[in-house]
Parts: sequence; structure tokens; C-alpha cells
Amino acid sequence: MSQYVAPLRDMQFVLHELLQVENELEQLPKHAEIDADTINQVLEEGGKFTSKVLFPLFIVRKVAVLGAGVMGAQIATHCINARVPVVLFDLPPIAGRFLRVAKGK
Repeated sequence: MSQYVAPLRDMQFVLHELLQVENELEQLPKHAEIDADTINQVLEEGGKFTSKVLFPLFIVRKVAVLGAGVMGAQIATHCINARVPVVLFDLPPIAGRFLRVAKGK
């Protein structure tokens, strides 16, 4: 079973180094006391919630692919490589179907 690990270091880098969110929050009177530690704690708890509660809800148990052409076969192959069961549906070929479309009938 796969597992989700929140990219905390990446989020902390963006918030603290790139956006300098602490400086922005200091300018808002209601949020002036929020510091880097508080922000990091919120990120950590959000990561725990996501990995323990949200991620298990979105586990793909089976995939249905409609159309076994080039794209459908590739999608099915990627799913199989990820150990996800696949049901592949395709229509049987109809003789002359493409010829009638090409002639405009």
C-alpha cells in the first residue's frame, strides 16, 4: 500500500524563504503574534491529517479504461505497473465503418 508524506520542507521553504510570510503577518494586527513555529506546527498537523485521514480515502482500487487503442493501452500499462487492477473495454471493429466516415456518409 502506498503512503503519503507531506512535503513539509518544501512548504516551509516557500512560506518562510520565498514569501517571508512572517513579515506579511506582522503587518496584520489580528495575526501579528503568529511566528514561524506556529506556522510550522500548523503545517505538520495538516500533513498528519492528510496522510492519516484524507489519503486513505483516495486509494485507487480498480481502473476501467475505455478504448484499447494506443492511448488506452498505455494508460492500462501504467496502471498495471503501479499494481492497480485494470479492466480494459474496447468495441469490436466494424467492417467499412471508417470508409463510410471518410466518404461523408
